This record gives sequence, structure tokens and C-alpha cells, in this order.
Amino acid sequence: ATIYLFSTVFTGGLRILGMDVSEDEGDDYFHLWRYVGVMIGVEPELLPWSEADAAADVELIHAINGEPDDDSRALTSALFVAAEESATTAIERRLSGARMDLMNAICRRLIGDEFADALGLERGYAGRVLPLASTLVAGVERLRRRSGRLAALAERASAAYWEATVETGLRGVPATFSLPRGLFAGPRPG
Repeated sequence: ATIYLFSTVFTGGLRILGMDVSEDEGDDYFHLWRYVGVMIGVEPELLPWSEADAAADVELIHAINGEPDDDSRALTSALFVAAEESATTAIERRLSGARMDLMNAICRRLIGDEFADALGLERGYAGRVLPLASTLVAGVERLRRRSGRLAALAERASAAYWEATVETGLRGVPATFSLPRGLFAGPRPG
């Protein structure tokens, strides 16, 4: 299910938020995560072959998962609390309320109000302005597609954002990505 989250659900979410993800780009991104799935040991027959297949699988997963339970609500709450508690400076603490409101609004926009209510996500001011922001993002995306300079600026801004996000998350601890032991064991029987 995690591969679906990082592929189909992610690209669908970008589209909902106003980003211009073409069908070809969606397929490219999807195939990248299919490859990641194989590399981390997911059996290839469990991985869908196209973005459309994955979208159908996601619908099936939603249909059989049922309503969120207490564990789902506790996990969701813990993720939001962890983000809030990561504020270390006075400025970060002051901004944490706005950040939490925005996180709730984005989640609501991506999963829908009914599911968000079942998870206990709050409604706030950001939820009222997020549809406008999505429309604005869509307009900027159209301009970015037409302007090499704007595309380059967007790429630099995106890289700077992600570098800062990773640096904040790591808090000075070096990132290490050890492969799971099972990947060193050689070919699987069968």
C-alpha cells in the first residue's frame, strides 16, 4: 500500500492541489516507484503495471478498508502532534498553529471531508482558502510550462525547499540509508 501512496496517490494529490502533472509524467513517476518497490523487495506481481491499474487498486483498497478506527485516529493525531512538537525555535512555535491548520486543510482536500471528519481532522481557516490557492497554483503551473526562466526558478525554489525540509528533519544527524539484509541474501527461490 505504501508504494501506492508514493506513486498514484501522490500524483493524484498534486493534481488536486493544482499542480500540472501530465499523463506521461504521472506514468514516469509511477514507474519510478514501481522500480523502487522491486528494489525494496516487493514481489513484482503485487505491483500494478500502470497508473490506471494502480488507481483501480487504490479504489479497491478504500472499498475494503472501511471506516477509520481508534487506531487510525491515534496514528493521525500522533503524526500531527509530532509535526507540532518538532518546533524548536520561538518563531517555529509561533508558526506551528498556522502550519497545523495548513496540514489539516491539505489532508482534508486530498482525502475529502467525510474521511477527514472520521479521522478527527480539524476544520480551520486554511481550508477555506486552499481551493483558491489550488487555482492560483494551477495558473502558475500553466505559466511555468510556457516559460523556461520561470521553470528554472521553480526548480531552484523547490530544491531549496526540500533541502531545508530534510535539514530540519535530520537536525544535523547524517542521513544513512542501509539496505535491508534480505536484499543481500541473493536470488529468492521460485
